[in-house]
Amino acid sequence: MNQDAVRILAAAFTDDPVMRWVFPVDTHQRLLAMWSAVAVGTVDVAADGGAAAIWRAPGEQAEGDASSLLAAATPDELERLGAMDAAMTAAHPTEPHWYLLAIGADPCGGGRGGALLAAGVERAGGQPAYLESSNPRNVSLYLRHGFEVTGTITAHGGPPFTTMWRPGGR
Repeated sequence: MNQDAVRILAAAFTDDPVMRWVFPVDTHQRLLAMWSAVAVGTVDVAADGGAAAIWRAPGEQAEGDASSLLAAATPDELERLGAMDAAMTAAHPTEPHWYLLAIGADPCGGGRGGALLAAGVERAGGQPAYLESSNPRNVSLYLRHGFEVTGTITAHGGPPFTTMWRPGGR
């Protein structure tokens, strides 16, 4: 686990609609525990420490250590997190692709997230990529990088996710 990425993503997602629904109390602390559990795969951190991303290569099934999350979260939060995970898993494409699990930037912005996204898309090397956007404000960023809206996830009972796909060959 990359502690810089955990710190950056926790700060970036503290005001995220879905994360506030999952963790309505002590959101930042719960996010530190959650990102510690899932910050595995290809983890990128901007040189200035202002943005981080977690990518999974085609077919990669990265498992983290959920013990800190299990200790930090309430039973209700774990139930919401489980429902969200089940809904995301059900919507996840089966075609081989790069999966952008998370990307976040320091709330001050400055284009760091976009630069990190461009680097990840370049790494994919023309292979398809997929993501779920938990914040409607971010959809335009993904559109600018070649992603297309493919649907919405609502089965978890919380705020919607926008599913997005970037076709291969680009």
